[in-house]
Amino acid sequence: MKSEELFIYSDDLILLLREVIGKGAVLRFQARGYSMSPFIKHGDIITVAPLKNSIKTGDVVAFIGNGKKLIVHRIIGKIKNSFVIKGDNLSEADGVIPENNILGYVRKVERDGTNISLGLGNEQFLIALFSRLKILKYLIFLFRILMPSFIRRLIL
Repeated sequence: MKSEELFIYSDDLILLLREVIGKGAVLRFQARGYSMSPFIKHGDIITVAPLKNSIKTGDVVAFIGNGKKLIVHRIIGKIKNSFVIKGDNLSEADGVIPENNILGYVRKVERDGTNISLGLGNEQFLIALFSRLKILKYLIFLFRILMPSFIRRLIL
């Protein structure tokens, strides 16, 4: 049986994600764009799960951003009941996002059939800190230059 792809765009994807998460299940879909590169790349398959007990700095979350679009970015800070969220490959934050706009968190990233854990483990707090300080892009650039190519392919 041939597998068919179903294309769902932002508004419908938000509704579907709300329904699936509301039932306590996970939703897998293909990442679009480059705002989270190199940790999540265009075309990666991401698994979004219901929120854990508490959302913390460094978590990668799916949320409804300005313009009512579904966005997947990293939490880099907290202000009362809201969060400062930013794409790892962006210069500016998305702004302060209310907690109720956060739909779920990214539990898994798959690239070419392989699970990618870099960016979702214990290092996520440091990534968020470097992103907040606006030095993450520079560190990634230096890493890409200084590391041998075979290691870069394994990690990034």
